[in-house]
Amino acid sequence: MKYKYSIIMSIYNEKILWIMESIESILAQSFKDFEIIIIIDNPNYFEAIEFVKKLQLENLKYFVNEKNIGLALSLNKALEYSEGEYIVRMDSDDIMLENRLKIQDEEFKKNKKLDFLGTSAYMIDEEGNIFSDFKVPLKYKKILKKIKKQNCFIHPSIIIKKKILIEAGGYRNFPCSQDYDLFYRLLDKGYYGYNLSQKLLKYRIRTSSLGISKGLVQYLSFKYIKDLGKERRKIGKDSYSPKRIDEILKISEDEQKKFMQFRLKVLRSKNIKKILVYLKASFCSKYAFLFTKDLILSKLKIF
Repeated sequence: MKYKYSIIMSIYNEKILWIMESIESILAQSFKDFEIIIIIDNPNYFEAIEFVKKLQLENLKYFVNEKNIGLALSLNKALEYSEGEYIVRMDSDDIMLENRLKIQDEEFKKNKKLDFLGTSAYMIDEEGNIFSDFKVPLKYKKILKKIKKQNCFIHPSIIIKKKILIEAGGYRNFPCSQDYDLFYRLLDKGYYGYNLSQKLLKYRIRTSSLGISKGLVQYLSFKYIKDLGKERRKIGKDSYSPKRIDEILKISEDEQKKFMQFRLKVLRSKNIKKILVYLKASFCSKYAFLFTKDLILSKLKIF
């Protein structure tokens, strides 16, 4: 293989400034044995296409999708064109710290059993200001327990052996939380992964990424992934169906809006009696009922 690492990235509607900062942070890495593969998943984003064209880097490959196919399929496409032994995830609005690849590479050399590795991160706003730490569980055993209820990895901090990602079947075409589905499946298959405590990424929180308009789609996708995990742990395999994904995507905007209004109402209430009243009221909507029931069963933790 020509490169040790293949850094895969998808561009959809991110600001050119963010894309520039992301790529600059890759090129500034102290570890240099990598290629960059960019999939532009928006054929009408001409400014981004022109920007990537002008980069003229020897270790860069880029492809423009004929139509929008989503993050999961774009990453699978990048995987097909990769030459590296390891796949490095990176988002086009995030920023690597200078020694990210070097530190993760050293960890792989130190631990030969390691199949995939994440890190902790800083959270930044749309202007690039750090406003919080993004903490994740570190140890493998703790992650094994927590993965049943929550994603334990920061997707753009991940490095994974290419052969492992291929053996797992790549990403499945969820509209969101594709990474949670992947990591849950990897752990269920017995692959070994954990997180470093070092913050090696600046993870951008965008207004459009907060799930305000697509909260129900996100909730149902996340719930479906957890249900598939329960199924795997019970019978050794799951019944993932693209038809179920289509059903989730067909939910009307009006229904999503009503769900989000109900969700916010419930989450803002810290009184258990009020939550139980909301549970009773939620019987009029199967999605509101599912959400309120899950919230109570999770001991009122936000998931």
